[in-house]
Amino acid sequence: MHSLNSKIAKYTTKLFLVIFLCSLNYSCIRDNLDDCGKSSSVILKVVDVITGEDITTLGEMDIAELYLFDENQQYIRKITVNAEDILEKRPIQIFKLNPEKVRISVWGNRRDNQSLTELESPNSTLQNSKIELLTDKGYAIPPDDLFFGFHELKEDDEVKEIAVSRKNALMHITVRGLQQGNDDDYYFIIKMNNNGYDFRGIPGPPSAQMMQSGIYNANGDFITPEAFKLIHAQQTVTDHMTVSIYKRAQSSSEADELISTAYMDINGNPISPPAGYTTNILFDIEDPDGPTIQVELTPWKEIYQWGE
Repeated sequence: MHSLNSKIAKYTTKLFLVIFLCSLNYSCIRDNLDDCGKSSSVILKVVDVITGEDITTLGEMDIAELYLFDENQQYIRKITVNAEDILEKRPIQIFKLNPEKVRISVWGNRRDNQSLTELESPNSTLQNSKIELLTDKGYAIPPDDLFFGFHELKEDDEVKEIAVSRKNALMHITVRGLQQGNDDDYYFIIKMNNNGYDFRGIPGPPSAQMMQSGIYNANGDFITPEAFKLIHAQQTVTDHMTVSIYKRAQSSSEADELISTAYMDINGNPISPPAGYTTNILFDIEDPDGPTIQVELTPWKEIYQWGE
């Protein structure tokens, strides 16, 4: 009897182990992540686009989302990182089925001012996953202060820093020589070739346009009240933006009047706002030879002071 009980106990133990191991394996397949495989860790390092300096502890990125894609560039899962973990540079554990093929797309500060492709495995890929501008009455809304980073994990990556930096551009516009009037007499239209980014961070179509209001400052210049965020250009000759100034019609039966438009500066350089910079644009329509356009790049949120 004792021998029979002993055999039953051994059989029960083995059966339990088999069921337990099968459940673990099922979990790996079900979740498409490697709870039972090799893992690596990544640390998010927030850097200044211009200087390359580490600005993580400034707290300018207070939330991050890590989107993982497999060797076929198909979506696996998302990991959300809070502000404290970012500030403290705490390692983020990444489980991976194929250590050489895990790609990580990092988006920081993403909230409600842009749309995100609904990600689901295995239909979503790096190519078709996008972040796009929202629109209101046909005009794009300025996006959040996005940060972005991308990394491909390798087999020997045990702890890897992923550099994350500002993704959008800032623009500030000044018009000199407009006839004095009310602030709402004029407005700006910015036409962009792209309305968002793929998950490699590359700007992409379709095109979009953004409307911005203006105010008169103490010098009598007509300016955007503050710098506004928009999709950065790809820094190529063909990827530029067109900035136009319109005067509102006095009645609904009339069309708004185009005052000036430009897609390049006085030196023939295209208006192509880069990521992480403030692109300052001056329209001088007082010039008797016609409007002149100047462009100056400054650090993030730093407004260039145009001379007389």
